[in-house]
Amino acid sequence: MKNAKKGIVYLLFAIPVLTQLYPLLWLVLYSLKTNEEILSGKFFALPKVAQWHNYKEAFQAGSYLRYLSNSVFVTVITMVCVILLSSMVAYAISRFRWRYGNIIMIVFMMGMMIPMQATLLPLMIIFKNMHILNTHGSLILPYIAFSTPISVFILSGFMRSIPHEIEESAFVDGASVYRIFSQIILPISVPPVM
Repeated sequence: MKNAKKGIVYLLFAIPVLTQLYPLLWLVLYSLKTNEEILSGKFFALPKVAQWHNYKEAFQAGSYLRYLSNSVFVTVITMVCVILLSSMVAYAISRFRWRYGNIIMIVFMMGMMIPMQATLLPLMIIFKNMHILNTHGSLILPYIAFSTPISVFILSGFMRSIPHEIEESAFVDGASVYRIFSQIILPISVPPVM
């Protein structure tokens, strides 16, 4: 009876695993076939001879490395800017006692409600007028604008949970606001950043 239950559990786990792995297996098999084998209609047939040169052609003709380096560049610049901007804004909203802190937070929350797709046409017109259309900047700026509100929301919630006594003791020891932020608050805030 115990083995039957284990078999049923394994079967229940195997079904989602197979549904996830099948497309990957199909992708690898088709990448190793010739065009004739692909168009023959035999979906489950193994390639007669593995066409490893397909990968070489894809890298050379497809400019894969250039596209990969562009993606890495845009992603790294976006992430650095979002982390710096959102951590500073979240620190100001969550740690300072000022009149407009909640209003600024509401503005950022409203920024999360705007779908990126609704701004694509206006952004294209703006970027065309700024002469930065089809540049890295036209990708990086919207990514920063749409990633910052959720980052501010997450980081400010985390920073509110940090005890104020840590900052107060650093302030008593002579640390400035910038030093407290960069050497105390930012290192403590690594978990939500990751």
